[in-house]
Amino acid sequence: MKKYIECDCKSELLQIEYNEDDLNSTYITFYFIGKASNKNHFSLKDKLRAIWKIIRYGHPYSDGIVMNIDETIELKTFLNDIINKYLQNKGVLYG
Repeated sequence: MKKYIECDCKSELLQIEYNEDDLNSTYITFYFIGKASNKNHFSLKDKLRAIWKIIRYGHPYSDGIVMNIDETIELKTFLNDIINKYLQNKGVLYG
């Protein structure tokens, strides 16, 4: 199960991934996706920045995101669903 939430500035994307086979782990990844003015096109500067991050860190991820209240509520709801599913299955797996 995956959930994507785009930053209000349109330059980062938050990916939350939950694997139902591993109830103890939730994966959160930040991606740089470009600026709002270049929504469908990466500038040379954006491409070079992504390449540099891949060379230096092994991935083009950013380290922050700005979410509005609706996206924050959406994230909270999604995470609550994961927690509730974990608690429902806890008795089966650890019981």
